[in-house]
Amino acid sequence: MDAMRNKAQLKRYNLDNSALFYPIMASKKSQSLFRLSVVLCDEVDQEVFRQAVVKTMDRFPVFKTCLKMGYA
Repeated sequence: MDAMRNKAQLKRYNLDNSALFYPIMASKKSQSLFRLSVVLCDEVDQEVFRQAVVKTMDRFPVFKTCLKMGYA
């Protein structure tokens, strides 16, 4: 029962053009992981940072997604 309830809560997002063309152009040699790295000059308040992450995840739920191979 819980598995059915969790599946019902899943939300699907339409793919943008980049996401549609990427599988066509991708190969085993292509990079599929993108990272962002920064160096901060000041200390970060961990609680403020945690709250910012929570707000970001609420505003941009696509960051909470996991891409899998194949068609659903």
